[in-house]
Amino acid sequence: MKHIYTKMLCGLAFGASCVLSASADKGVVVISTDGSQYEVTLADVNRIEIGSTALTLQSKSGSGETVSYSDIDRVLIGAEVSAVQNIIAPDEVAVWPTVTTDLLNVTGLTAGAPVTVVDIKGATVLRTVANDGVTTLSLSQLPAGLYIVTVNTQSVKIIKK
Repeated sequence: MKHIYTKMLCGLAFGASCVLSASADKGVVVISTDGSQYEVTLADVNRIEIGSTALTLQSKSGSGETVSYSDIDRVLIGAEVSAVQNIIAPDEVAVWPTVTTDLLNVTGLTAGAPVTVVDIKGATVLRTVANDGVTTLSLSQLPAGLYIVTVNTQSVKIIKK
């Protein structure tokens, strides 16, 4: 059922964004749950296929990406290209997936940087320090709910199912 809504929303959002602005400074980006991403400017979009199990985004140059709906963390449509390019820049902090049943990944931190998870009441429920590369946190001991992950000066809302 979730995939049906994902397909409908992708189609509606893309259609609306194309009507509003197909300029070279606007883009579409698909971000996977593993943090990888594929992007293309709206002016360069050749085809978007909203299939029964996956979303395919193809540029006019022929390059493209097909991502299963279960592997999609988010789709950004009509974003400024400069913003799209900086979503997960090497010097930026990224936290994913934002909806999880257990593992949470954090990248872009220097070794020793603090990572804090607080619950909706503001109580710290998990505190650790980053290592080089990807820092993976296990949220298995936490009950389902809304949490805030704070890294450096950035806070990200996550949902633990």
